[in-house]
Amino acid sequence: MNIGDCQNTWLRAFYPNPASDELTIEVEPNDTLETAIEIFDNFARKRKEGKIKVKENKQTLSVKNLPDGLYVLSLTRGRKIIRKSLQVMK
Repeated sequence: MNIGDCQNTWLRAFYPNPASDELTIEVEPNDTLETAIEIFDNFARKRKEGKIKVKENKQTLSVKNLPDGLYVLSLTRGRKIIRKSLQVMK
């Protein structure tokens, strides 16, 4: 992922992309809101979920059980949603 793609948002970065075992997501810390993380396949089925707690800025999710393919990484904080393409390749 190009870091420039995350400018002007609270998403700092997600890497590696493509991912094989783990995906790390970095966001701007927030004093009041958690960040919900969801990964959807191309049939809009939720395949993974997690969260970044209040005042934290990083979370690592395992993607090793996901089959190779394209996914949508969805991050929600309050009423704001960021969606990015994610590729899993073993």
